[in-house]
Order: sequence, then C-alpha cells, then structure tokens
Amino acid sequence: MKAATLLRQVLLPLLLIWAVAGLILWQTRNEISWPQRVADLMQQAPWMQKPELNDPARRSEHLQRTLHFFVMLDPNQRLKLRQEHGDLIQRYQASLSEDELRLWANRSIDPLLGLLERALKPMPAEERKKLLGRLRGDVRVLRDSSPQGERLNQQDQQLLQELMAEDPLAILRAAPPRVQLELAPVLESLQGRLAGLRR
Repeated sequence: MKAATLLRQVLLPLLLIWAVAGLILWQTRNEISWPQRVADLMQQAPWMQKPELNDPARRSEHLQRTLHFFVMLDPNQRLKLRQEHGDLIQRYQASLSEDELRLWANRSIDPLLGLLERALKPMPAEERKKLLGRLRGDVRVLRDSSPQGERLNQQDQQLLQELMAEDPLAILRAAPPRVQLELAPVLESLQGRLAGLRR
C-alpha cells in the first residue's frame, strides 16, 4: 500500500517532468547550438568525407545547416570552437567555393560588423580610437605571427595595411569574404571588449 502511494506521489510526477523535458528538448533541437555540434557538422560535410561526392543540392543543404548552427554560437563559444577545432575550420573553409565563402561571410561577419558599428558610433571619440587601435594591433599580430597571415595573398596583405591606416570596419565591409573570415577572431575579440565595457 505504501509502495503504491509512493509510486503515485513521487515517481509518476518525476516521470511526467522528465517526459515533458525530453519533449521540449526534442522540439527545440534546431534552436540550440554548441561548439562540438558545429565541429561535427563540419567534419561530416559530404565533400570533406569524399571529395568526389559533390552534389550541389546536398552541398548547399549541409552548408546551410552548418551555418545555421554556427551563427547561433555566442563569441565565447566561437572562440572555444576555434581553439579546439581550428584546423578543421580552416580545412572546411578552404573547401568552400567563392560563392559559399561569400554566403558564410554574409551570414556570420556582416551582422557582427553591423553590431560593432552600432556599438562604436555613440562611443566617445577617445574610447573609440583606443578600441580601434587595439583592433589594428590584433590585425597586425594576426598578419605577422600566424599561419593565417601567411596564407593571405599580396592583395589581401595590402588591404590589411589599409585597414590599419583608415577606418577598419568600413574597409572590412569591402574586403573579400576570405579576408573577412580570416579576421573573424579579431572582430569577435572586439565584440567581447565592447560587451565588457557595457558591464
């Protein structure tokens, strides 16, 4: 008798709660992203597995899915993804066509540039100058000391020089997608600094 009462009063409500939680997780599975999920999608790209399988429809579908979950990552998650899977990201982006790179940059970098421009615009001139100076310094470090900087061609190197001399965000908007993607960590770092200033 007591066991039946215990079952009704404790176990059944717990089972009901777990069932509801499971249903909610299943319903929202396309609304939640984390770094390992994005890395797994990049690794599982059909053209990364078997380059001879290059069906445009499957390629586009997989790219859209990967990009969907990538743009859902916050700056800290993107940093973690780069730290843990940097080589995979480089291989994945190198496997993309120019149109695919443009799509990736449009969906991931353009919103970030817009956010940065809106955050910097009302800022006092001295503070803005200081932050943009740090951005230029980060770009210099990226160009001079990392393999990404060595991969940039001569035209992209010239663009980076202009970036350090003029308004970096305006120059970045006009930059080729490959350069924008190479500089994504620097932009996300600036976004983190701006978030820290607002606290």
